[in-house]
Amino acid sequence: MEEPILTKEHIEAAKLDVNHPVVQVLISMQDYCKQFNEEYVKVWQDNKLAQEFLKQNIAPLADKINELDEFSLKPLDIISIWSQVGKSFSGLYIRYDLANIIPAKYGVIGIKSPKWREFIIHESKSKGKIVKLPEYLMNDKENMPYFYRRLGDVRKSLDEIDFYRNGVKENIASLARKAFKYGDKEAEKRYSKIAPWTKEHDDSFLGGISENFGNGFGPLLYFMPDEIRKQIFVED
Repeated sequence: MEEPILTKEHIEAAKLDVNHPVVQVLISMQDYCKQFNEEYVKVWQDNKLAQEFLKQNIAPLADKINELDEFSLKPLDIISIWSQVGKSFSGLYIRYDLANIIPAKYGVIGIKSPKWREFIIHESKSKGKIVKLPEYLMNDKENMPYFYRRLGDVRKSLDEIDFYRNGVKENIASLARKAFKYGDKEAEKRYSKIAPWTKEHDDSFLGGISENFGNGFGPLLYFMPDEIRKQIFVED
């Protein structure tokens, strides 16, 4: 049985690591984060007001992230970043937006065409998130596949974190369907190991990463062309 590459020691060390460029951005913006939290707490109970507040106030942070020339988003990178995100911000919606903006910026690193960077900057500053690429970028046959392949790398990093949490590489819903709807005994055996594994390996921090990226990063993948999706992911 394949074992996760991550260990508890790796994860705990990554939570304390402040060397990642995105972590450095967050640390350098402590005053901004403090003021953001003080104002956000006044509107957080009203979803509409909270999301409008984000749109109006996220630009300085989006600018700093988009100024970065290079960074990686391996599993431990994501853990380091999200540890600092938790220290810097108290609100939930800002986590969703960062789980979108950071991977989107990562996706365009290495693309020389300025129109990609300009679009990501505009959308992240004005809307707080990027979902659907405009037609002129989707028609860029050189750079569009590159962008989505880099997002695929992020998805694989998140899958590795989930593998550590759950003890299985398969999608849990798909595994349950195989086990209980189709009577797959091997799937049922694998599924039975999830609960004791998660009791030992899962925690609220890692669960938060999964939830935050599910809401923030997930929409970035929604419009990925099927032919690229099939190249990157093994279908369940």
